[in-house]
Amino acid sequence: MRNSILFIFITALTIWCIFFIFKQEPSISAPSSSKVLRIGILPTKNKTQLLQQYQPLFNYLSQRIGMKISTSIPNNYQELLDMFNQDKIDLAYFGGITFVQAHQAHHAYPLVMRDTDTRFTSWFITQKQNIKKPFSYFKNKKIAFGNPLSTSGYIMPYYYLQQQKQIIPEQFFSHIEYSPHHNATINKVLHNEVDIGVINPNVLKQMLHTGKLQKDMLHIVWETPPYVNYVWAVQEYLDEVIKIKLLNAFLELDMNKPVHQLILKNISANAFFPVDIHDFRDLKNILKDVYNNNLNKYDKK
Repeated sequence: MRNSILFIFITALTIWCIFFIFKQEPSISAPSSSKVLRIGILPTKNKTQLLQQYQPLFNYLSQRIGMKISTSIPNNYQELLDMFNQDKIDLAYFGGITFVQAHQAHHAYPLVMRDTDTRFTSWFITQKQNIKKPFSYFKNKKIAFGNPLSTSGYIMPYYYLQQQKQIIPEQFFSHIEYSPHHNATINKVLHNEVDIGVINPNVLKQMLHTGKLQKDMLHIVWETPPYVNYVWAVQEYLDEVIKIKLLNAFLELDMNKPVHQLILKNISANAFFPVDIHDFRDLKNILKDVYNNNLNKYDKK
C-alpha cells in the first residue's frame, strides 16, 4: 500500500513538473520577454543618417513606455517586411505600400502618422541646367525611380505619370533605374548618371538644411498630387497596454514644447495623428493597378 501511494505521488509530481516546464516555454511569436521593444525602420537613406535622425525619438519613447529599445535597419524594403512577418520586430516604420503589404500578410496594426504623411507628395528632380525644360524634354531620357517597394520613390509617381500626364514610363523613358534609397537617387541626378529622378521631398530638404546640398544644384520639374504615406505600425500580438502607451507618447509630442522640438524637426514632423486601416484604402487599390502588374519586371534591391 505504501509503495502504491509513493508511486502515485512520484507520478503526479513528474506530470506537474512536465506541465510547469511546457507552460513556461515562451511563444515564438511573442515579443522579447526582457522588456525590450524591437523597432525596424524603412531604409529610406543610409543607416548612419537614419540612426542620428531617430535616436532622439527612440530615447523619448523608451522613457515614456518604460522599456529598452533595440533598433534594426534592414538593407532593403523587402527585408523590413520579412522581419515584421517573421516577428523579429514589434514596431515598424513603414511606407504606405510596405504597410499595406504587412497588413495583408501579417495583420500589421496602424498606429500613427506624421501630419505631413496625410498629404505626402513626390518630386521629380533634374540638374540645374534643365531649369526651363518642360516634362516632354525628358522623353527618351534616363530616369531613376526609388526602390520598387517605395511609395514616394516608385508606386505613386509611376501611378501619377499615367493618370496626370498619360505617360507609361517604360515607353516614355529610354532607360529606367531603381535606387536603394532616396539619397542614392539624388546622387545619380547630381552626377549626371540619369537625367531625372524621383524622390521623397523631405530627404532633399534635410540635405539642404544640413548643408550637404546647395539650393541651386537641382531643379524640381514636377510635384505629384498628394497621397497618404509613412506610418508607424505594430504587431497584432503586442500587449494592448504597450500599444496605448506608444500611441499616447506619439500623440503628446508637441512642437510648442522646447523639449520636443528636436525630436519632431529631426523626423520632418509638426505633430502625429492616429490612423486607421481605412486611411490606406486608395493606396491598396493603386498597389493592385501598378505594383502587381509590374512585379516580375523589377529586382527588389
